Amino acid sequence: MVKFTNVLLSAYVAFGCFAPPLLADATMGADIFKKEMRTVCGFSGNVMAKKHTQNEWQHFYEAGTLKAEMLLLCPDAKPLTDASLKHLYDFLYHFASDSGNTALCY
Repeated sequence: MVKFTNVLLSAYVAFGCFAPPLLADATMGADIFKKEMRTVCGFSGNVMAKKHTQNEWQHFYEAGTLKAEMLLLCPDAKPLTDASLKHLYDFLYHFASDSGNTALCY
């Protein structure tokens, strides 16, 4: 019983430490846009997100063309890593033109 409890506790701690970076987060996406793209693009993350609907952003992400779309909308930006892209997609989807949400600080 003690061995089972130790294994369960170890799994819980490991999941708690390693899982959060694997999950997409709109706040992290906003920070990525603000840090890496805002000044280069010349407009806020809210303006960027409103350029497409949620379905359009989802299509770009699932088709693997989100990087190309970002470079099309902001040609001077440097290409994003796959890890950054996941978070940025979550941000763009959350604040898309048909979402009803507005990113006030980005």
